[in-house]
Formats: sequence, C-alpha cells, structure tokens
Amino acid sequence: MSLIAFLFVILSTIMHAYWNYVLKKVQGGILFVWLFTLMACILYVPVIALILIRYPFTLTPLGIFFCTLSVLAHIFYFVFLDQAYRIGDLSIIYPVTRGVSPVFTVLFAIFFLGESLQGIQFIGIAMILMGTMTLSGLQIKNLKRSPISIGFALLCGLMVTIYTLSDKYTMSVLLISPLILDFLNNLGRTVILTPLVIKSPHKAKHLFQNHFKEALIIAVLSPLTYVLVLFAMKTLPVSIIAPIRQLSIIFSSILGINLLSESKDYAKIGGVLLTFLGVVAMCVVV
Repeated sequence: MSLIAFLFVILSTIMHAYWNYVLKKVQGGILFVWLFTLMACILYVPVIALILIRYPFTLTPLGIFFCTLSVLAHIFYFVFLDQAYRIGDLSIIYPVTRGVSPVFTVLFAIFFLGESLQGIQFIGIAMILMGTMTLSGLQIKNLKRSPISIGFALLCGLMVTIYTLSDKYTMSVLLISPLILDFLNNLGRTVILTPLVIKSPHKAKHLFQNHFKEALIIAVLSPLTYVLVLFAMKTLPVSIIAPIRQLSIIFSSILGINLLSESKDYAKIGGVLLTFLGVVAMCVVV
C-alpha cells in the first residue's frame, strides 16, 4: 500500500471529524451549507485557474453526467447531515454515518468495480456494521426522536457511497483531476442552492455576520479532506480507503463527548471500539 496515500487518508479523517464538529456546533441549515460552499469556490479560483492554464481540458457528456451525480449526492449528503445533527448527538450520528458508508461502498466496489477482499476483511465489515447498530440502538432506546436522526444518518452513508464510487470512476476512467472534480462539485452546489439564499437574504446575512469564522474553517477543511481522499484513490482501491476513513469515528466521539458535553457510557464506547476494530481488520492484510 502506498504510504503517502495511506497518510493522506489518515490526515483526512482528523480534519473530517473536526469540520463535522463545527457543523454540529453551528447547526445553520442549508443556508450555512451554501455559505461555506461559496467560500470554498472562491478559495479554489486561483488554484483552478493555474491548472486550466497549464492543463486545459474539456468535459465529455459522460464526464458531465458523473460530475452532476456527484454534485447531487453531495448536496443531499449535507442536507441529511445537517438534519441529523439538529436532533442527534455528534458522537452517535457521525459514527453511524461513517460506519455504514464503507459497507455500502465495499459491496458496490466488489460487484461493480471488480475489486476483491479477503476473509478477514469481510469480518471487518461485519464488525463495522455491528458497531454502527450498537450506536444507533443506544440512541433509539434513549431518545424518542432518534429514529429520525438515525434515518438521516443512514441516508448520509448512502450518499457517501454514491459520490465515492462516482468520483472514483471519474478520476480512474475519465481521468479528471481531483482538484477540478472537487471544484466542480462545490461550484455545482453553490449554483443549485443559490435560489434558496435569494428567498432568505436576511438569514444568509445573519449567518455570514455571526458564523464567518466557522464557515471559513469548513470551506478550507471540507474540500481539503476530500481532495486528499481523491488523490489516495489514485493508488489505493476504494474498498480499502472507505473503511480506513472510519478512524475519524474515534476523533468525532472524543469531540462530541468532551467539547459538546454529550453522554459517555459503556454501550457508546463499545460501539466505537467495534467499529475501530473492524477498520483494523479491513486494513491488516493490505
């Protein structure tokens, strides 16, 4: 396994957990998603301009289709994620979201991308799934509204699977640069969500004035997190990358328990531990 690619994925897990903590803390809704996405586009402009000057390219109809699919999957991902965080704990929602996505992704990668896994890695998938069920079962038992938040978290996991596989194909087969791919993703989200901002300009202004710092943090970390993963996909199979990214579950749980004062108990710790061991099993033979 490429050491640099592996380190890219590990670094991305830390940043991913942190910007999710920021998103949970703000709970600004879809307008906040638009704000940090717009800021990400602005930050991207000089980088993309330099790339296009040196390496001009043209999107084919197939490229447009997969880029559009990725944009839509990302939009729904952020919408579902924000809704889940409004009624659920970071230390529960985040593990569920990240826990189910590798299971979906690995299965799709095996059946549609021709990738393969060894026996212990299938055990790892089962452990990740059990860890996720433990976490979601705990939340459903304790909070009346949690089935809704868990449902949103599961939908997030499905969206992660869709855009991960779509982007893997876009880079590996269509040979589109990870930076250009992620810029188009942010640009598409900005354009699609702008009509909602026009309807609520005062709310958008309020978010800009009161949460500019948080929006900037996510505008930097969210694209950087995913770009690192996209570059890792060039040398590592997606069926390995997806489970490794679940290490961010540990960081999100620490942030949720220590910074957001969320509950800490043995069931929650057990669910996180099962998920972590599942990740280890996925990577042990790599």
